[in-house]
Amino acid sequence: MESYIVRIYRREHDKPIEVAGIVESVETEKKQAFKNMDELARILCSPEKKSFLKRKRATQDIKSK
Repeated sequence: MESYIVRIYRREHDKPIEVAGIVESVETEKKQAFKNMDELARILCSPEKKSFLKRKRATQDIKSK
């Protein structure tokens, strides 16, 4: 299961889809900015996140040898 920290810095009350913030992956510590709800959803649902997890595990394996 992936874990994320979502920081919302700006939100328009009359246009709730217009938000701005940063998503940070707890596992990889990678940060990505978003400017609206569509970008936030794309970041959270991206298949790219799995490849970042694999890279982190590979790095951990190298360090343990």
